Amino acid sequence: MQDLPVASIEDVERALQAHRYIADRSLATTIFLALTLDKPLLLEGEAGVGKTEVGKVLAEILDTRLIRLQCYEGIDVNNAVYEWAYAKQMLHIRLLESAGAKRDETEREIYSHQFLVKRPLLQAIESEGARPPVLLIDEIDRADDRSSASDRDDLVRLRGGCNYGGTRWNAVRIPGAFARMRGCSVVASA
Repeated sequence: MQDLPVASIEDVERALQAHRYIADRSLATTIFLALTLDKPLLLEGEAGVGKTEVGKVLAEILDTRLIRLQCYEGIDVNNAVYEWAYAKQMLHIRLLESAGAKRDETEREIYSHQFLVKRPLLQAIESEGARPPVLLIDEIDRADDRSSASDRDDLVRLRGGCNYGGTRWNAVRIPGAFARMRGCSVVASA
């Protein structure tokens, strides 16, 4: 990440302290390396030790938005990336039908941005601004293995872009991800 507000491990320690987060040298080093190398940071530990707070404080230090994806058992890519506003689409279809719209016109309209509900990952990817947001993937170990494996594949494909309703958009930049886990039972891959 370019133009960081911290230039050393000591700067990270001071910035964390200034935001009322007390961190040991190893955590400050890990955060510094993740920021400098523009790599995701994975934290694991017992409940209540401050993993989520690190993400919040990091967003403050970087002067950027925090986007949080709360994981749970059964979460899938639709819950993490996007879904369609079905009720709104149905009402619009009826409106277009009553106006005599053609089928291809109707399909093109109902699969447009106005009916897309952006979930945390898509919000993070599409985010504009001087700095990408901090993406906090909270309690990633709660996602069950079956859904995690297929969703990981979907997310890898998403890094190159997303296709819906015949419209393709490419991710200009992928924000640094910040994963938080409870307990000690997780293996993460980049």
